[in-house]
Amino acid sequence: MRLLQRVRVLDLGGFITGPFAAMILAELGADVVKVERPGSGDPFRSFRSGLYSPHFQAHNRNKRAIALDYGRPEGLEALCELVRGADVLVINSRPGVAEKIGIGHEQASALNPRLIYCAITGFGADGPYAQRPAFDNVGQALSGWMSRHRSGDDPRVVGPAITDPATSFYAAIGILGAAATLIIKQGASITALLTAATLALGGVAYPLSVLPGWLQIVSLMLPFTHALLGVRKALLLGATPADLSLELLVLGAFGLVLFPISLWVFQLALRRVKVTGTLGQY
Repeated sequence: MRLLQRVRVLDLGGFITGPFAAMILAELGADVVKVERPGSGDPFRSFRSGLYSPHFQAHNRNKRAIALDYGRPEGLEALCELVRGADVLVINSRPGVAEKIGIGHEQASALNPRLIYCAITGFGADGPYAQRPAFDNVGQALSGWMSRHRSGDDPRVVGPAITDPATSFYAAIGILGAAATLIIKQGASITALLTAATLALGGVAYPLSVLPGWLQIVSLMLPFTHALLGVRKALLLGATPADLSLELLVLGAFGLVLFPISLWVFQLALRRVKVTGTLGQY
C-alpha cells in the first residue's frame, strides 16, 4: 500500500514509540529516513543481539537510515537540511532534548513551515512529571494495566510492551490527520502522551482496578453484553438463528449462570458504594 509514497518522514526516535509510529507510516508507503548517532545508534539495535537485533527489526521495517553526529556543527547542518526537505518529523524524548539538539518544534518550523512535528513524551511538555522518563512499564503502572495481570498488592507487567505501541498508534493517527494540512501548505504540531494513550486503550481498566475484588465481578457482564450486541447486529445483517445456533447456545448457558449472580452483586454494590462526582468515591 503506497498511500504516502510522496511523503518524506524523518525518524529521530529510539526504542519503540517513535520508531513504531514512523514504521506505520513507512508501511503506508512513506519514505522514512531514520537518523541515528554514529556508533551504537538506536539503543534497540544492540538489544540482546549485535547491532541488528530482532527487536530493532520489528520496529524499523521499510526504512532508510543515516548516521549523523548532530552534536558537531557539520552534522547539525546536515540534519537541518533533512528537516527542510521533510514532511513529517517524529521524535520521542523528554521535553527540551530536541531543543538542545537544535530541532525543537519552533526551530524545525523555522526551517520548514510545512513540517508536521510529532513529539512523543511520557507526560507532556509541562507539569510536575514532565521531565520524568517513561518507559512501557511506567505507562502500564500509572494507567492501571498492571492491575489486570495480578492483584493490587502484586502487580506485574502485561506480557510484551503494550503502552509503547498504543502510543505509536495514536501518534501515527495524529500525523495522518495533520497530513491533510500539507495540501494547503500549512504545518502542524502533534503531541502524543504515553500515559494518556494507555488510559484510552485500557478503557474501563483503571476505574475497575480501584474497586474491591467482589465488586469487579460486575465487570464480567461487560463481555456478555458486547456478545449479545454482536449477535443482534449479525441478525440485523441477515443472519438466521440457525446460522448462530452455537453462539446462541453458549450465550444462553453463560447468561443463565452469570446474570443472576451479577444482579445480586450489583445490588450489593449499590448498598456498599457511595458514588460522588464523575469518578466516584470508594
